[in-house]
Amino acid sequence: MGDRLTTEEFIDYMRRSNGEPILFDNLPDDGSAQPYFDLKWIRKRLMIEGSCADPEITKVEARLLKHPMLDLGVCFSVLSRMIVASALFYERTNDPALKRKMLLDARAHLRELQQFPEEWFLALAPFYGEWIDALRREEELADA
Repeated sequence: MGDRLTTEEFIDYMRRSNGEPILFDNLPDDGSAQPYFDLKWIRKRLMIEGSCADPEITKVEARLLKHPMLDLGVCFSVLSRMIVASALFYERTNDPALKRKMLLDARAHLRELQQFPEEWFLALAPFYGEWIDALRREEELADA
């Protein structure tokens, strides 16, 4: 489920890697189970060791999302990380045009999320808090 590995998967990963990180660029794209579990582990390792906004995580996720074994837990993990990472990027950018575009995109995405099953929308709502606050501030500025 999601990006969690079982103890057996972790032990197998460590045995195959000899304690060294497995590079996702070297994994085959054959749709088999092992690369899928390795990609999940690599994603988790990158999330723990660095920033959730790391572009390397996005590369790993792009491979995960194309894998035939893709499950809803991974989809949820990827979507929630992208929401948070985009909010972080929004906070750090100084380009007003880019900020405006990001806000409009965030509003459109939020409207799309409202069409998801209620359980998903409610589960993703905490991740969207920063964007909701930014949209409210933008609307207040427009009304002033």
